[in-house]
Amino acid sequence: MFLSGYPVRKEFLEPYSEIKVRAGKAKLAPAGTTVLLVMSGGGGQVVPWPYNLAQHGIGEPLHIIVVAAGNLEVAAQLRRTLSGNVTFPDGRSVLQGEDRNVTVEVATDPDAQLAEAQYLLTAERVASLMDACDVILTKPGGGSTAEVAYRGIPAIFDVSRPLLHWEQFTVDIFKARGRGLSFEGEASLRPTLARALALGRSTSLAEASSGNLLDPGERIPQAARAVLDAPCQNCRPLSSDVSS
Repeated sequence: MFLSGYPVRKEFLEPYSEIKVRAGKAKLAPAGTTVLLVMSGGGGQVVPWPYNLAQHGIGEPLHIIVVAAGNLEVAAQLRRTLSGNVTFPDGRSVLQGEDRNVTVEVATDPDAQLAEAQYLLTAERVASLMDACDVILTKPGGGSTAEVAYRGIPAIFDVSRPLLHWEQFTVDIFKARGRGLSFEGEASLRPTLARALALGRSTSLAEASSGNLLDPGERIPQAARAVLDAPCQNCRPLSSDVSS
């Protein structure tokens, strides 16, 4: 018997506010623009998908927001590769791809005091981005996908490289419950993105049978206590002569 679970940060447990979300999205991109959030993975990996989409687009306005996880090189490489610039209505300058319908920026913390810290996002900032964006592209890591489930944003998973067994389990659950899709490379990226947008928002993966969001801060200790209190039948406790 074993117990597992992810302690979802409290910022991702906040109630979803449609009014707040509409206001947030209006600040991100012009009206009528699809907004894609790209998680670059632990340590801020340079992933190819923003470049692929910036070159060919999806046939309609697309704004890509990349979470760099503190890696300054992610932003530097985007600036070197995407030479175009566009000024949004709020005065914010963003990068523009070869496809003029595609704009790209790296998410920043507006309250950061140091330039090198601007790409280190707070949990509150990441949660607000998940709420305001239309779809998220991410690797199927346990912590990030748990947070995706709690914010209800549809996901597309990068499976271009072999997955660990628990990552594959996560992808399978999201796909089975209609909360995510996967793609293996550039050829399947655009059709997968279009299908994911049609999934809409839902927190069904993080809900109890009552329809309320599960609180992992309560449920995980309860489950741990249940494991500890469970009667042990035919158990053989470790003895001192058991070799390590």
